[in-house]
Amino acid sequence: MSFILSKLGWIVLQPANILLAVIILVALFGRMGRRTRWVVRGLAVAVAVVAFTPVPSWLLRPLDERFPPPLEAQVAAAPGIIVLGGSVSLGMSLNRPGIALNSTAERYTEALRLAHAHPEKTIAFSGGSGSLSNQALKEGPFARILFSESGIAPGRLVIESDARTTSESPDLLAAMLPEAARHEGWLLVTSAWHMPRSVGVFEAAGWRVVPYPVDYRTHPAGGWNSGLMSGLSDLTMAVHEWVGLLAYRAMGRTDEIFPGP
Repeated sequence: MSFILSKLGWIVLQPANILLAVIILVALFGRMGRRTRWVVRGLAVAVAVVAFTPVPSWLLRPLDERFPPPLEAQVAAAPGIIVLGGSVSLGMSLNRPGIALNSTAERYTEALRLAHAHPEKTIAFSGGSGSLSNQALKEGPFARILFSESGIAPGRLVIESDARTTSESPDLLAAMLPEAARHEGWLLVTSAWHMPRSVGVFEAAGWRVVPYPVDYRTHPAGGWNSGLMSGLSDLTMAVHEWVGLLAYRAMGRTDEIFPGP
């Protein structure tokens, strides 16, 4: 039930959907009276802020920078690499040639670089389907193909295909790996902005992981946005993660609101 509520709730809370809902309501029911004019002005200001100011980046940067890259000694000492899913466009991959990767593809590319640089390490992938309508189409099989065809020996791969959300990955992976894996300091590869929530759920489940952030979305020096699409993308990502952090803490899936080093 919590999985369904989280998906439906995010449909309602997405900034783009809120913006669209306000536009539709004003168009259908608004008369150009004083109150409606203020709504339209407020909407115009909100669009300008999202499109051209650093505000979306300000919300996203604390997530991006929460965990620093690991030391080389930590990377060398880790017996394995955990890679979190979410980087395959499942419907496109099923219906078009090849495996279609989305904007978080660096989770795969950096995991592959690590895997080739450290051939002694096990690669454990976790990712099923986040779809409300189709739980049969899962990311795990595509991940197996991608890793195998990129030169990773099948014996090095542990593929978990049932996790629907980040919070389900720790326990599902633990059931497939030796008990000692929880305490060995495996590398955890996911997007930098997704790392606080990911580390939080793994630590709450009894894991000790070494964060390996990739796929950064903000520039250290900041800067102004260049248009509505990029600003809305950053804002949507930031809101999704901050809401997720609050929800996970409220549901007891993490031990603190903003997990850190």
